[in-house]
Amino acid sequence: MCASFFQAYIEMVAELHLLIAMRRIEEVRFIIKLTMGLPLLPEEYVVRGYRVILQHALNEGAYIYRIVGPYLTYVWRSWVSRPWRRARMVVHNSRQRTNNACESQNKVLNDEAGTHSNTFNFLGKLDLRSIFFCVAEI
Repeated sequence: MCASFFQAYIEMVAELHLLIAMRRIEEVRFIIKLTMGLPLLPEEYVVRGYRVILQHALNEGAYIYRIVGPYLTYVWRSWVSRPWRRARMVVHNSRQRTNNACESQNKVLNDEAGTHSNTFNFLGKLDLRSIFFCVAEI
């Protein structure tokens, strides 16, 4: 699932000490953001997308590539080059883009009810008919 992909990416960014570089160097931040977009691509375009990001990093010059190279190597070896992991990370056309059904349901609920400052506002925004039908399906 996409969430495990992002968690692994963030852990690797921290492990490689890239957080400071991301804060200070726009090019580094941009390249890492590009890799975060890979799960949004259709599966058949993930390898091509990775190669575009890699080429962009190389075009930024040796200094930038030395910083992001180990991270891009990790992305390739751990996710993109492994078909079964690549399939797990892609959320293109997926209705459930979170790591579990509870988070997905929470997103749907927030989309429907919007932001709410207290319980009464929250209850006022709920469509009780839709809740009844959801419960009835269970």
